Amino acid sequence: MSFLQFDSFRPGWRTCTLHFLLPFPSLPPFSLPLQVAHHVPVHSHAMQTRAREKRIPWICPQEVEVPEVWRRYLWDYPDGFAPLEKLLVRVLEHGDFTEISQLYSRYPKETFETANRYSVRRGVRYWLRRWNEGKD
Repeated sequence: MSFLQFDSFRPGWRTCTLHFLLPFPSLPPFSLPLQVAHHVPVHSHAMQTRAREKRIPWICPQEVEVPEVWRRYLWDYPDGFAPLEKLLVRVLEHGDFTEISQLYSRYPKETFETANRYSVRRGVRYWLRRWNEGKD
């Protein structure tokens, strides 16, 4: 039989002694000192609330109807309407060249501004800049 006795506590560690009582009467009981890592929570409160951090305001918050070809990128808007900026970001991130060119032909100014605001792939930024300059 054995039992654990906690001797002291310091942040992050508990010092304890493990006592062994053996079933053989001829052997004396012995103890073994241990240091056990103990998880100390960072916050002493179970629930701590604070003010919400301010988010970057959207430049295109209007709701638009999402065409059927782009609905696979907006899985969290099953009704077919989504904020324009969310549509732009998702198509710019996941779309191929023809989808991005269709998006630019529908919303040229908004697509260019959104691509410059978010981290979009370098090739996408190149074509949007080129289309915006009117070289093609």
